[in-house]
Amino acid sequence: MTVMTEVTGTEPTVDSVMGQILVELGSSVGLLLSALGMRTGLWAALAEVGPLTPPELSERTGVAAPLAREWLRAQAAAGYLRYDPHSERFTLPEAVAVAMLHAPGGAMIDACTSM
Repeated sequence: MTVMTEVTGTEPTVDSVMGQILVELGSSVGLLLSALGMRTGLWAALAEVGPLTPPELSERTGVAAPLAREWLRAQAAAGYLRYDPHSERFTLPEAVAVAMLHAPGGAMIDACTSM
């Protein structure tokens, strides 16, 4: 833990190390889920069609409905998608679509998960 000590000037606590581990694990899982969306066409389907339910996304991409549902929920929890409980549809905001599909975001995700 020399990096923490050098940066903050204090010794790390067990709680601070555990917090850092959890943040890094969460980031890693989020990165993998985003890559899964790139490789299976989940992001592209949402961008092409607009708001979709999990079964609709499953039908368009061939991803099993339970997996599509959990992927959608995780992306909504991460703030990448919007969820409408009345229609049970998930929406991909334009800025996220551009970042994932047209800007370097998707390529960076793919590069990080291809190692």
